[in-house]
Amino acid sequence: MSARRSPREAASAEGGAASSGDRLLVTGAAGAVGGLAVQLARQPGVEVDGLVSRPERVEPVRELGAGTVTDLVTDLPGRAYDAVFDTAGVDVTAALAEGGVSVSDDPLPDVPGAAKSYVQESAEVVLLS
Repeated sequence: MSARRSPREAASAEGGAASSGDRLLVTGAAGAVGGLAVQLARQPGVEVDGLVSRPERVEPVRELGAGTVTDLVTDLPGRAYDAVFDTAGVDVTAALAEGGVSVSDDPLPDVPGAAKSYVQESAEVVLLS
């Protein structure tokens, strides 16, 4: 992902900007990119949740502004997220709502019917639906 474009701008480029009532999941939310994404995605009416790698990272991500934060993929609600920003290469497709948008800076797992592209050295933005 290009440092010149925020997750919000990247999603907006393809018509996927978060709006009131949307629910966004950021994986790797305690990392540099994920933590920044949590902060940038916070806006009125948008629920931003985080997935972290260890329990001790839950509270710091809450302090960044995430609502629900967990370290277990199995704790994520099924088909609940309008958008997922994956910075950790974690398969959270079961949490993505039907018609949701998934953006990743990591190679993605195989998802039936999903269009794939990857962030390359050219810093190309990846949007999947």
